[in-house]
Amino acid sequence: MKLTKQEILKLSVAIMYLGLLINLAGGAVFYTLGRIVKRAEIVTPVEAGPLQTLGYALMAVSVMEVAIAVVLKRKWISSKSPQLSPIRKRVAFHRQVKILFAILFVLALSPSLYGFLFYILGGDERLFVLMIVCTLIGYMLIRVRPDSLEKAVGDLELEDVD
Repeated sequence: MKLTKQEILKLSVAIMYLGLLINLAGGAVFYTLGRIVKRAEIVTPVEAGPLQTLGYALMAVSVMEVAIAVVLKRKWISSKSPQLSPIRKRVAFHRQVKILFAILFVLALSPSLYGFLFYILGGDERLFVLMIVCTLIGYMLIRVRPDSLEKAVGDLELEDVD
């Protein structure tokens, strides 16, 4: 039996909430921890010159990781995907799709982690916030839309649980 529109909508909303939890809460936690660590002066700041270069390099790596997450989304979330095509049980399918998207959302969270490390080493707060924004842009690019999920996996035949 194929996935119904109601089922696809329910799955996509669950995935969007999972992504918001990971990316929005993760970015907020990293920002809060960064402010606390910086204010408490737990870590000794590094010289500003080489650190700015490191910050821009981390920003470039962050953009590449978000791009990789977008490419992986297109590869993993389809009816011909090696991760999804062998699954025939409905519950296992839902769980696998959520796991795949959780991996993508954690990959999109990496700019916030890089920004956190950059900031506690003495980097600029503006670049840290820019990396958090990069995380949120990654979420927007990766999040699932019900119509695209239906197009990608709507033709899979799944069995109900006995």
